[in-house]
Amino acid sequence: MIGYKVQTRDNFRRVRATRKKEDIKNLGHALRLLRVVARRSLKKPNKSGDPSPEGQPPRSPTRRLKTSILYYLNAAKTWGLVGPDYRIIGRAGAAHEHGERFRGDQYPERPFMSTALEKIRPRLSKFWARSVRY
Repeated sequence: MIGYKVQTRDNFRRVRATRKKEDIKNLGHALRLLRVVARRSLKKPNKSGDPSPEGQPPRSPTRRLKTSILYYLNAAKTWGLVGPDYRIIGRAGAAHEHGERFRGDQYPERPFMSTALEKIRPRLSKFWARSVRY
């Protein structure tokens, strides 16, 4: 038997640190993409001023709903939120998204956040596909 000396290095900490850094970057990209797609789905009303058909994203004449869509990445950078800010738009965003009662009127379901998520779902895995390279 020939005596070989083999040295190995443990790069686990380095790989874990790189993965965490990439996860933070990728999560931020995913949150921003979802916000952009949701904002672009909200259109101005047509000339007749009719509301959008049920099942389609709502039309926003004042652009308040559009500008209220924000994203938040927590301080530990392990999770995030995207959606209409309650301080700006109140319960109107939820009323449109889920078809709820708002200010005495029953709003039909006009989802804009869930449709935006479905639209970008195939692209999300690509953010993390090549995060850590050896």
